[in-house]
Amino acid sequence: MNHRPGARILRQTGMFAVLLMLCFGIGVVGCGGGGGSSATVTAPTITAQPTSQTASVETTVSMGVAASGSGLSYQWYKDTVAISGATGATYSITGAATTDSGTYYVIVTNSAGSVQSNSVTLTVSATTGSGTVTVQ
Repeated sequence: MNHRPGARILRQTGMFAVLLMLCFGIGVVGCGGGGGSSATVTAPTITAQPTSQTASVETTVSMGVAASGSGLSYQWYKDTVAISGATGATYSITGAATTDSGTYYVIVTNSAGSVQSNSVTLTVSATTGSGTVTVQ
């Protein structure tokens, strides 16, 4: 039987051998699920955190995060509850209401792991305003 360097036979029964492959680096044939090269995916890192803000009712409020990594997905939360449809690097509220006040954060995920942003506070005051508040 032909063995690759770095392989150890753990158990051999008849024509079958179980090999423990010691894989290091990228592109080792037989490592990572099949021949050819494979890229190493690292867990995401947040490079710019969202910030707390105050806004008036009926304004547009945006909060965002910047993260590094590949294959990133985002999920925003308000007061520990996932916000339906809030799955981008930026979350916007059009026509903010006082009920939008709360604590927000985002979890950034990829196949290697996840990271949670800092929690930030959004305070929406009852004073009517106009325009857009954008903080990142």
